[in-house]
Amino acid sequence: MKKYLRLLALLAILGLFVMGQYDCAEANLQSKSFTQTLIDETATVHAGQHRDYPLYVGKYQGEDPIYLKAGGKLDISLTATQDVSFYLCDEKNYLKFLNYQPPYYSVINISDIFSFSHTYNVPVSGSYHFIINNGHDFLNSSVTIKVLYTPPLPTTTVIWDEITTVPVGRLRYYSAYLEAGDKLSMFLGATEDIDVYLFDETNYQWWVDNLDNTPYIEAHDVSSFSQTFNIPTSQKYYFVIDNTYNFSSSSVTIKVLYTR
Repeated sequence: MKKYLRLLALLAILGLFVMGQYDCAEANLQSKSFTQTLIDETATVHAGQHRDYPLYVGKYQGEDPIYLKAGGKLDISLTATQDVSFYLCDEKNYLKFLNYQPPYYSVINISDIFSFSHTYNVPVSGSYHFIINNGHDFLNSSVTIKVLYTPPLPTTTVIWDEITTVPVGRLRYYSAYLEAGDKLSMFLGATEDIDVYLFDETNYQWWVDNLDNTPYIEAHDVSSFSQTFNIPTSQKYYFVIDNTYNFSSSSVTIKVLYTR
């Protein structure tokens, strides 16, 4: 009877805690859709050359760039002393452009302009390049360019929400492909102490094989757990509940929110 009363108490506490955190997160997230200046400069584009601007909103600790998200908006303005051509293209078509491999597709492609202003809605999350090309043989062009990026309002999705029993000597994992710049909010309560991990795919496999590994999150002998994790790199992740070395089965309540 005490065991079941303990479980009910844990569930009640966890439910209140998750609801409170979720409401606060929603309120805070609404303020994060701000306009960011990606490019603001005057530069000389020499005759017969081009100037390339990779578009991304930042990096996590020097790792992969955080690219533009679908639903975001680019506001582009440009003036030039000599007419130039302007392209906006994704990574695949940018590489084709560099290697002179037509046909390459530009989402914006405008030739021989002295000034330009346009708002563009990002259709697909990913890497984009802003290219200014000076086709003149002898005339340099001084170009003033400004690009503003407004990300879409974040949306929070409950990706895992369940009560499950993890038997003695067993583990349970949850996996998903997550994108850099997004966020996980993890909440867990258990009737018996368990171990909790968050791995990328490589380190998860090393852990399974009893090799040296480095989890992003590691917590031992916990009956309650809550943590927020900012995704550093776009890849597959594993959230692991481990009851391998304990002596009793554990009823685990888990809720994971994904904000993107």
